[in-house]
Amino acid sequence: ITILGYDIGGANIKAASITVSTGKILEIKTASKYFPFWKQDLKDFRKNLILLKNQLIGVNQIDLVLVTMTAELS
Repeated sequence: ITILGYDIGGANIKAASITVSTGKILEIKTASKYFPFWKQDLKDFRKNLILLKNQLIGVNQIDLVLVTMTAELS
């Protein structure tokens, strides 16, 4: 099972992936991208999500995606 999580903040997008098999953690990775919402074109938002996903997982299957967001406070 591969899980991808995003934390979408006002100035940074952070991501983490974890791969688990038979109850054991096989791999954990993290990445982040500077993305100040208040001065970015939102068309670039999707590109950055994909960039982070590719850094962590590549083309491998994702079984679950979780998101937390505080960017709307910006």
